[in-house]
Amino acid sequence: MKQNSGLQEIVAYSIVLDECKDVNDVERLAVIAQYCDKYRIYEELCSMIPLSDTGNIGNEVRSNLSSEARLKAEEEAKAVEEGRKMEEERRMNERIALEEEMRLKKERWLVEEQMRYVQEEHKMSIKAEQKCLQEVSAEDEMVEEKEETSVDVIKDKDDLNPVISKERVDFDDDEIEEENSKI
Repeated sequence: MKQNSGLQEIVAYSIVLDECKDVNDVERLAVIAQYCDKYRIYEELCSMIPLSDTGNIGNEVRSNLSSEARLKAEEEAKAVEEGRKMEEERRMNERIALEEEMRLKKERWLVEEQMRYVQEEHKMSIKAEQKCLQEVSAEDEMVEEKEETSVDVIKDKDDLNPVISKERVDFDDDEIEEENSKI
């Protein structure tokens, strides 16, 4: 480990472990110290330990790093899956809302059509009534023109010989014909 006179004036420092290969293609664990003083930032290689010498330490470091990476990947996968499920649920809710809206619009349209049909039927029945009333009033006018004439008749006891009197009796055409047939 190399000593530096600047280490006495250290303001901040950190240690970095880095896995690398040297020129002989041997895997090593580099221990690097990073620090700074008031004016500069320093990075100093403190040691290069062959990974074969570290034994379980290197494997443990690798294992911890890979398990942390695996856990992080699992957490990210869970987050992505939850996001996908939430998006799918949102789309389903939108679809349900749109279907309900369309059902209500269709129902409203059917009710409006039924109301139009009922209104048209009502108008037609009113027109038919008015037409009937006009025909009836025309018939009434004709009947008024043919209105029965009142005849004063005195009937004798046997009802055989009617006699004209001051008593007014209104007869229909049928009754007049009956009376005429009796005479």
